[in-house]
Amino acid sequence: EMADMVRNQSGKPASSGLNASPSKPLRPVFKYSVGGEAVDGQVVRYTIKELKDRGCWCKKALDRREYNLYLADRGRIKYSKLTLGAPRKIVTNFLRGTMKICDKNKLLDNLRAYCELNGKDYTKLMPATYTIRSRNPDPVSTPLASKTVVEAVPEKEAKTSAEKSGETSGETSGEPSAISEKKKNLDGKSGENSAKMSARKVGKSRESWLEIRKRQAKAKKKQLTDERAMYLKKFESEAKSGESANAWIAKSSGGFKGKDIKVSNSAKKLLSFIDGLKGKWVIQKYIENPMLVDGRKFDIRTWHLITAFSEKPKLDMYLYDEGVLRVSSKRYSNSNFEDDFIHITNNAIQQNHPEYGKNEKDNLLDFHDFDKILKNHFRDKEVSVKKNVLPQINNIVMETLSSIAEWLLPQPCPAYQLLGYDFVITEKGDVQLLEVNLTPGTSTTLIGKMVADLVEVVIDSHFPSTRDHGAKRAISPKNGFEHIGSISLDPSGRVSCTL
Repeated sequence: EMADMVRNQSGKPASSGLNASPSKPLRPVFKYSVGGEAVDGQVVRYTIKELKDRGCWCKKALDRREYNLYLADRGRIKYSKLTLGAPRKIVTNFLRGTMKICDKNKLLDNLRAYCELNGKDYTKLMPATYTIRSRNPDPVSTPLASKTVVEAVPEKEAKTSAEKSGETSGETSGEPSAISEKKKNLDGKSGENSAKMSARKVGKSRESWLEIRKRQAKAKKKQLTDERAMYLKKFESEAKSGESANAWIAKSSGGFKGKDIKVSNSAKKLLSFIDGLKGKWVIQKYIENPMLVDGRKFDIRTWHLITAFSEKPKLDMYLYDEGVLRVSSKRYSNSNFEDDFIHITNNAIQQNHPEYGKNEKDNLLDFHDFDKILKNHFRDKEVSVKKNVLPQINNIVMETLSSIAEWLLPQPCPAYQLLGYDFVITEKGDVQLLEVNLTPGTSTTLIGKMVADLVEVVIDSHFPSTRDHGAKRAISPKNGFEHIGSISLDPSGRVSCTL
């Protein structure tokens, strides 16, 4: 199989290193192509540099099917065109389906439904979160204006409504929305659809996970759920309890680099902020008791490499051994939620503060510093990043990927992807997921070695180099990516996880 991939520019099999003349340089035998604006991506730029340094890769035009590796921009890949008519299997740097956790609304939908289906509480993995649709009336700037927005009701009320109409709660597993209304749109649209639904009920005692999510997605195309009523009910409940400052954070579903984020303990301010803009949003419970470093808040960024190279429907997960803590520039306060320099640790925000970089270079700390923070925080306990923090992180990563396993497996072609996960840790040491990044950047001190290690895992180990006489190169013991687990699908479609 590798011999079909190892060809020189004339299309003939590459000659063995034993027969090649030592005085002549070996010609490139592998080809890559770049699509969209991928060349502007930090990881892609360094990947291309690594390929050029190896001397056995050359760039080919995108409209040809002669390349072995396709480097895409933000996952915009037409897989049918990529694989159609290709003389060999093409490896690409994006997995099909990862947007279902990198979009904040989709992450919420999938993780919440997956946990409900498996009897788990999603708030053990991430803070309580609600989907909010902007009510911006401008039809030009708001693509959602022409569609119907259905306001979700609290789960108990939804169940009562479903029971009155003779429906079962199992029909909307994982969706805290207006159950009866959604089903009416699904089943009542035509007799044909009703027949299909009835056949499914009779033929199967339980819908598969993928069938449930596809049906829910189809319903959402007609009606867009707004959970602001559920959020307001939770907000009022928290306010009455008086156990916290009742702060929440609003985030744009597709926002990045600290854009379109607001923290407040006023529900009115948050909803007005959202309705003054457009699109899809989430409102998430703000972690008011974060662990601090020198009195300042920080979050955790980790990098996870996901590969799909096995002939079986299987994903392998790797954790990079070095992460970063992104630290705020101002001391933490749970009484002033209007100051972004206190609460939003994203570098794009913090770099605008006059004291940015004063305490740490680029307001960043590494895991070695993190160990010191943990030791100082838990003086009477033996706590470390490797022993106490990373196991929680790996478990959350496993759960998020498992929640979309049916979309990720099988992949249309061999693929890999580097994802960036953001977490916050509480003063008690509990790790909570904030978001998943599709095209994560990293610090200049880490990017070089990280990408070199990535190329060694996903490229060198699968494309035999001419310098090694056609043999696969072994992964170095010093490689920073550690294999942490795998997810696979058995013939019946059941998800199996190994951590």
